[in-house]
Amino acid sequence: MNFNTAFAIALTSTVAYMIYFNWIQGFQLVHHYPPRIDEWGNVNNGGSSNVGGYKKRAGPKSITITGATNSGSERNLIQNVYSQISNLLVEGTDWEITAWSVAKHAHHGPDFGLDPTKYEMTQTDLDSISVNGLINHINQNGTLPNANYVKALQKRWKVFAEHKNVRKCGIQPVMAEDCHVVKHDRTRIFLPFKSDSEESFTGYQLTKNQFQNHDKNGIIGKNYKN
Repeated sequence: MNFNTAFAIALTSTVAYMIYFNWIQGFQLVHHYPPRIDEWGNVNNGGSSNVGGYKKRAGPKSITITGATNSGSERNLIQNVYSQISNLLVEGTDWEITAWSVAKHAHHGPDFGLDPTKYEMTQTDLDSISVNGLINHINQNGTLPNANYVKALQKRWKVFAEHKNVRKCGIQPVMAEDCHVVKHDRTRIFLPFKSDSEESFTGYQLTKNQFQNHDKNGIIGKNYKN
């Protein structure tokens, strides 16, 4: 291959690459890709004492009562622990993101990009909360999610619910509870708010099967994660 031929091939490849690169950029601008999962809310992941505009207060109390006999007592116990954290309102709705529901589902924080190690927790702690529930986790000497972790996750739930690229699915059954459901198709993350109380219920990344089942039937509940 002589020099002129090699140069022509190189020039053609460069032009083709530039056309492709410009096409990709234009496609992304038109489709407005949402942030990656770990960018929901752009919350400082370092556990700042003033996350999302909250004032610094005393840390959460310890749970000293063993177990909870029903969802009401469970709520009261967790709510008392995080009583210093205010609820957040989702803009344009009456939906509230409660600190107690966020704390109960702290094990789903990584789905929203939170690194537990930056909040004095480990993935083992989150796995324990997932399996045993928050109250039993604490009573078994597990680490209590600190206020900064709860605030950061609460803030990410809020920004997720307000993001322009999430889909409002209307009122649908979620684990046998009627909920307002918002869902992001690319990441498969969803966030439900109970239709009666307008309070946050849970929030996490659906599996592919759960996602497809929800798209088909409008139900989240079979083989669900709590």
